[in-house]
Amino acid sequence: MTAPAELLEAMRARGLTPPDGLVPGKYARFPSNGRRSDRAGWCWLYPDLQGAVFGDNRAGWREVWQAKRVAPLSEAEREQTRRLFEAAKAKAEQERQAEQQRAAERARELWNSAKPADPRHPYLVAKGMQPGNLRQHGKALLVPVLSESGDLQSLQFIQPGREKRFLTGGKVQGGRFWLRKPSDGGRILLCEGVATGAALARALPGVGVCVCFSAGNLAPVARTLPRGRVTICGDDDRSTVDNPGRTKAEAAAKETGAKVAFPPFALEEPGGSDWDDYTRLHGIEAARQALQERAKQKPPLFSPIGELLAHPKPIDWVVRGWLERNTTAALIAEPGRGKSFLALDLACCVARGIPWHGCKTKQSSVLYLCGEGRAAMIRRACAWGIVYGDLSSASLYLSAGAVTINDADALTTLQNEIDVLLSPPGLIIIDTLQRSLVGDENSAEAMGGFVRALDTLRERYGCTCLVVHHPSKTVPGEPRGHGSLKGAIDSMAILEPREEGVIVAINPKQRTGDNARPLALKFRTVELPPAWNDEDGEPTTSAILETCDLPASTPKAEKGLGDKQRLALAVLKRLIAEHQRNLAEAGRDTSAAKVELSQWRKVACNESDINPRNFSRLARALEDRGTIAIEGGFVCLAASSASSASNDANEAGASSASYASNAFKHDADDACPEDEANYEDF
Repeated sequence: MTAPAELLEAMRARGLTPPDGLVPGKYARFPSNGRRSDRAGWCWLYPDLQGAVFGDNRAGWREVWQAKRVAPLSEAEREQTRRLFEAAKAKAEQERQAEQQRAAERARELWNSAKPADPRHPYLVAKGMQPGNLRQHGKALLVPVLSESGDLQSLQFIQPGREKRFLTGGKVQGGRFWLRKPSDGGRILLCEGVATGAALARALPGVGVCVCFSAGNLAPVARTLPRGRVTICGDDDRSTVDNPGRTKAEAAAKETGAKVAFPPFALEEPGGSDWDDYTRLHGIEAARQALQERAKQKPPLFSPIGELLAHPKPIDWVVRGWLERNTTAALIAEPGRGKSFLALDLACCVARGIPWHGCKTKQSSVLYLCGEGRAAMIRRACAWGIVYGDLSSASLYLSAGAVTINDADALTTLQNEIDVLLSPPGLIIIDTLQRSLVGDENSAEAMGGFVRALDTLRERYGCTCLVVHHPSKTVPGEPRGHGSLKGAIDSMAILEPREEGVIVAINPKQRTGDNARPLALKFRTVELPPAWNDEDGEPTTSAILETCDLPASTPKAEKGLGDKQRLALAVLKRLIAEHQRNLAEAGRDTSAAKVELSQWRKVACNESDINPRNFSRLARALEDRGTIAIEGGFVCLAASSASSASNDANEAGASSASYASNAFKHDADDACPEDEANYEDF
């Protein structure tokens, strides 16, 4: 028996090519895209040839066909037809789910065995794309097709010649691939292809970008995303009959309440249909401006509680327990406590994606705005890499100097620099606030402009901004300056000194979660490779942070010392402590530990940029205070300080490294304590 001609015509009208020899009562599979290996099309012809159900598993639709009858169906015939239809539907669903499950298992096998995509793959080169999270199987690029919950359900294969196909039997409807996850409350751009998505991600850093694979899949994906945040960046298939890209994008936007943005090709402009084409023809800046004009939108002021509860979001930690993504944070400590040392240590961990002293991190690009002392920061990074892992390929960027972000021109320059990076930053560290601010930090205008600049960076890139700053002298534990900064801070860490040269990071404020547990750290001296030797060929050292036990008490502060005096003394304590350890290992009396005056001078001036011409006055001032003793070209700690030398050794490393990037504002006499407020520590 042959299938009714009317059925075959109905199938062709829906874009299917019916196979030869449809057998009544049997489930038939056949291609729906013209490829012989495809089996997305299906049909179940009733045994009496009077009806059928057919559809396309890839597109996710089905249709019921009934033969024309001369007489109306009897009640029994209608019941029989209903049973046949339900049986056909159940059979089709069973077959579809089984095939999709097999395809998902095959997709996982292929994905797990595939290698990271080669940056030289012809498709990536032609599209100007980075491999990102794509993989490669043989010559084909693999693009994961993920479910709403993030499970791998299928794969898209892209050949060097740009031919694309999906894994046979795999589920595509509702599938997606996030090139960039959106920040909490941030915008989301939907598009069809991965190359289009990559162009959108380059044009608008910090905005979520989701690939849906086809125009027909825009609506199914958009339905699962929060209303008011989505812009569908549709293809404008101007040269295709009925312009399916535009038609389906507009329909999806209308159904889901999304905005829609098409590339603004001129009417007479030949070729090009998507945002990738537009970017390559007109440049990234033109694409950015066009997208910003078309995708500009604000999320609704109110959201139904049901919608919010239906899309729960776990806290998106950059550093678990300490830094949440898209927030403003502050690191607060007195001068000489190692704020910048800790900030760089944290930056290196995030850039590498390794735990920060037991706290899980999410690998992200990190921008470090160095107020001063870039050379010293580089030495610290070298020491960190020796101990914790190579940084040569890490996504960590150090600025050449301070950026006063509350200045409009400086902020624009910073944004332009960030926009050309391969990926937007997940963390921006501003070290320190004083060096990054135009105006008085106690001024509402200056500090308000600084906070607005932080907000601009957060919203543009979906990143966390960490500000390194000093504490208030009148309200301990709070940031110095106008209260607008305090109000903007979502999380805060404070560094406190403890006995045995330990510094403790405390988290007194965490707006979105429980406060992190205190973290005790000490400093360890690291000798740099020979390539870093000084001009006399002598080895250069720096230091790194490592975890330690938490001491209970806080040491007494050394009152009356200026910043440079405290720094030089910290270096001396570190050198004395190292000498004491050497003497102890040799079984000798540690009380005899002393250091050559020339060595102290060299290390202190090298690590901290202390002016060598002022060092003699600095040393005499410490000797006059009874803090140190100088005799015959050697220096040691006075009795009042010697007892704590060993305990303070690691803190000395912290202070010296912390100050190593300090460029003082003038060559004032270091012996004058009143000059302390004029110096900035890093």
